[in-house]
Amino acid sequence: MTASARSSALAFAQTSSTSPPNEETQAGLTSTPRPIASKTPQASLTTPTLEVAADVIKGDFPLQAGQVHWYKIEWEYDGHLEEEGNWVYETSAYYVAEAIVGVEDQGGVPTFSMRDHFCQAVGQDLSTCDSSGAEIEYQIRDNSIWRNGVKFFEWPLEVGRTWRDDLAIWEIFDLIDISTEIGHFENCYEIQERTSHGWAAFVICPGIGVVEERAGGPSDSYIKRIVRTTMADQ
Repeated sequence: MTASARSSALAFAQTSSTSPPNEETQAGLTSTPRPIASKTPQASLTTPTLEVAADVIKGDFPLQAGQVHWYKIEWEYDGHLEEEGNWVYETSAYYVAEAIVGVEDQGGVPTFSMRDHFCQAVGQDLSTCDSSGAEIEYQIRDNSIWRNGVKFFEWPLEVGRTWRDDLAIWEIFDLIDISTEIGHFENCYEIQERTSHGWAAFVICPGIGVVEERAGGPSDSYIKRIVRTTMADQ
């Protein structure tokens, strides 16, 4: 996928990976997402980066064959303005299992293939889930994690660090604590992506990876939270 069909949370909210599945995979769940908190960004860091080993990066953002992260996604879409002046949305919620299904070395670049599975319940056998979700390719190169050719975040992890691509400005925006269904985590990094069409935010906890995503645009928004994780050695 090219930058014009990016796999960040903003585009992720507009493609099959998070678009509401059919009624069979919704499992009867409904909810309302919350917006991103408004904060004042810090100044961009200009200090040069040092070479960071792939093993160090994978320690903060685990990537290994057999790894599965389960998420609950709560979605608002097809927003429209009623005559009374109120915005209304369609809503749905469902589960997605992100499974790393392949690992290879592409010219010295560690590459990990991940596939999304729509499931009716957490822990469901993936072979019985809808596997028509997005395919995501992660690579470790240039002191960074790249997601489908777009730099997802870079080391060293420092609040205030920014970078750009053709469509967005990215920033390591804040250091936060967060409680999830799999535990309470401290000193997690909130990374924001800002474009002319909307915003996205990712909360990345060292040793786990992405535990929460939020995104919004003119007519839709979603929030995605981790509810279970299975690492290869578990």
